[in-house]
Formats: sequence, C-alpha cells, structure tokens
Amino acid sequence: RARRAAAEKSAHAITGKRKRGRTGEISRVGDKWEYDRQEEDLQKLLPDGLIVDKGKRVIYILEGARTDDNICTIKNVSIKKSERYKRLVDALRRLKVGYHIKQMNFIMGMRGTIQEDKWRRQLQTLGFKEPKIERIIKKCMRVSIEGMQEVMWSSQKEETGEKGEEVQGKENRQTVNQRRSTPKVGVG
Repeated sequence: RARRAAAEKSAHAITGKRKRGRTGEISRVGDKWEYDRQEEDLQKLLPDGLIVDKGKRVIYILEGARTDDNICTIKNVSIKKSERYKRLVDALRRLKVGYHIKQMNFIMGMRGTIQEDKWRRQLQTLGFKEPKIERIIKKCMRVSIEGMQEVMWSSQKEETGEKGEEVQGKENRQTVNQRRSTPKVGVG
C-alpha cells in the first residue's frame, strides 16, 4: 500500500492529476488513458496446485519447480516462487476472509536434491503420514533422476540421428542403443 500511495503521489506531482478508478477499470494518468492491469495480472498467476480445506478454513497454494542441485539455488528458487505468488496470496486473503492462506513450494534439483525437512513438514501439514511421506519423496526423486536421464538420451539421439549410429567418446565407442540398455540409476 505504501508503494502504491508513493507511486500515486509521484504521478500526481508529475502530471498534476490523480489516478482514479478501481482494479480493472480504465483511468487517466497524465495525458494517457491506461487499463489497470492488476486484475489481469492476477489471472495469469496459475499455481501448480490449489487445495481448499473448508473444515480447517485453509487454502494451500502448491508450487513445484526444478533447478540445479545446489542447495542455495534451491532456497533462492523457493524465495522467488513465494515472491511471485505473494499478490495471489494477498488477493485470496482479501477474498476469503477467515481463511488462512499458505503457500508451499516443492523445489527439487535435477539429480533429486531437496530440502527434506521442509518437504516432510509441508507434506505433514497436508495430512500425509510418515510411511506415505517417505514413498512420495522417494518417488519424486526417482522421477526426477529418470527425467534427467531421458533428457540426456534424447539429446544424444539428436546428435547421432534416429537409428543409433555410432557415437565416439574419448576412450571407447558405443552405439546409442547400447547406452540405452544401461540400467537406470534410481532411488528406492
């Protein structure tokens, strides 16, 4: 609110005119007519998941992302996701008076690195019990690793063509088809 008030004061000081109108309306600032895009911008914020628990009067915004496996990067991506959806959280707080709005970010590194304590805490908050939490975490890690392997295989396939022509490495030669038969590494 303070930023908005400051922006309006500065617009008034520059143009001599105040911006009038509510969200979603056309208003005049200076010599230009402009559309207040706040409402439109909120509609573009589509989280990966939204859970409404009417009994507990809680709305959970779920967001997932993948990044590199550096724990600092994982934390930074989580912060960016929270910042990105802050306006949505605020809008839901205004619309759903009496509800608690909580955002949960599930961020994973390409090789399966996670903030395990945070994931466990969030999954417990959503009502999952410990045996199921362990299975969820392992499955997410396995899918992440397998997804990374598929990307590697497909990029090799593009480099060599569709039919498994030979790939030359520094130490040995293998065909793409032989590399595909290598067992997948996974968790579990």
